Amino acid sequence: MIPKHIQTIESIGAASMPTKTYLGLDGLEAMKYAVMKALSTERYEHLIYSWDYGIETKDLYGKPHEYVAMELEIRVKDALLADDRVLSVEDFEYDKGAARFTVYTTVGVVEVEKRFD
Repeated sequence: MIPKHIQTIESIGAASMPTKTYLGLDGLEAMKYAVMKALSTERYEHLIYSWDYGIETKDLYGKPHEYVAMELEIRVKDALLADDRVLSVEDFEYDKGAARFTVYTTVGVVEVEKRFD
């Protein structure tokens, strides 16, 4: 028997993933968790994650401070903008292993301070 109507992905429409996490977090708290998790996961190291998930930092260790500051900003943006709930990453500052920046998301603003050392 051949089905008379076959639905395709295009006909159903794509939906964004919900912000709720397995920890029971939702909304802005879930986004804070998602941001920190993405920035704490080394890209390409874990088979469970797609190659779009996480951040590359291992090759930055031992490099000059100016290079790390510039490159880390690019990599943070790349890691976070892979999530369709993240609208932009602004006000990036890096000093002595600590980065500070603001993440604008569909559910609110996340202020981030993260050490990369």
